[in-house]
Amino acid sequence: MARQTISTSLTPDCILGIIQGDLRVKGWDLPQVAVQADAELLDLSEAEDTVRLSCRGDCEIRLPYGAVLEIETVQGDLQIKLLEESASIGLVQGQLRLRNVAGVRAGQVNGDVSARSVNGDLEIGLVQGELQASQVEGDVQVGQVQGDLTLQSVSGAIQAMANGDARLQLNALDGESYQVKARGDVQCRLPAEAGLRLSLLSRKRSIKVSLPPQPRRYDQEALELELGDGAVDFSIEAGGDILLAPMGAERRTGWEPGSPQMADYNEQIARQVEAQIEQQMEEVTRRMQTQMENLSEMLSRTGFSSEDSERIIEQALRMSERETARAQEKMRRAQEKLERKLEETQRKAELQARAAERRNWTRPRHTWGRNWTTSPPGPPPAPAPEPAPEPASEEERLIILRMLEQKKITPEEADSLLAALEDQGE
Repeated sequence: MARQTISTSLTPDCILGIIQGDLRVKGWDLPQVAVQADAELLDLSEAEDTVRLSCRGDCEIRLPYGAVLEIETVQGDLQIKLLEESASIGLVQGQLRLRNVAGVRAGQVNGDVSARSVNGDLEIGLVQGELQASQVEGDVQVGQVQGDLTLQSVSGAIQAMANGDARLQLNALDGESYQVKARGDVQCRLPAEAGLRLSLLSRKRSIKVSLPPQPRRYDQEALELELGDGAVDFSIEAGGDILLAPMGAERRTGWEPGSPQMADYNEQIARQVEAQIEQQMEEVTRRMQTQMENLSEMLSRTGFSSEDSERIIEQALRMSERETARAQEKMRRAQEKLERKLEETQRKAELQARAAERRNWTRPRHTWGRNWTTSPPGPPPAPAPEPAPEPASEEERLIILRMLEQKKITPEEADSLLAALEDQGE
């Protein structure tokens, strides 16, 4: 894959047409747009600080943090990291992954969506897979999610609909209104003293409100209820059970399975690994440049003609570029594998936490007193077995040990991460 670089301002417009493979976009602090793709498959142009490109294969792009990004279609997976301006996306045929970005508006994603650290609104018309989003500083508006919906730490309003289950963990309720619809169960963890005007509808006639002042279960389809000052409108419609409970009620500490803090920890490790890989690649580039300078100096001393020297240097440069590309690909795959394992660990923990909540739901709680009038429903069906994860590679272990040696993580963090990788390999 060849690399092409275009000089721009720190705030260029980047307009991407059709990408017929996977696309990786990442911000940096340089006034440049760098594109890595097969030259024969890439169409690239620039005019008036606007970069336009399309690609008939995989493509990797580095662009300034302040770039405005517009993407028409990605026929593979799409990953976007480290952008300070809003991005617009038309269609993603594969998975969509967002990390440390500003607001994002997308029309349709045919795979899963994973978003974390979104400093703005998150708006998606249709998600054919599952959607998981955390640390969103704006509103979340999702037209429809075909699978499950999981939202954590959303600062703004929420309007979303899911064909599967919906699970929300909200530390604060600063949005104007909250509307959640799901054909499955809906579970919400909310601030204990929140002032709510609740409008709840359960087709299964199973509503449980564990918020102060009086936890209670309601065996009815619809419920209108006001808690506290009733300042926040909160509407839920579910085909299954509805559970409202205070934040922290299901775990003893902030590091239990499925918690936002665990997700933050995984993200911190991923960032450290990414920074270390970039540092290694910079070292590889510097070493190659030094070798080329030494070669040029040696050729000038040995009396080669200028034509022969240029030919030898050009051949050496092509070999150097191929070696650099192979090193980049190897490190990129190691990083992606580690990130997949971290996400798999988090997903497994969330499934365990969700199963524990379901068990708690079906267990009789006579401490609620006379409001318990019916027998609890039967236990849910056993979840489908998960595919066996890939074993941890030696490269991943070396990355973690090197981070420990450089004091980028503590021994306890290294032990936890190594243990998580070992668990994935069993």
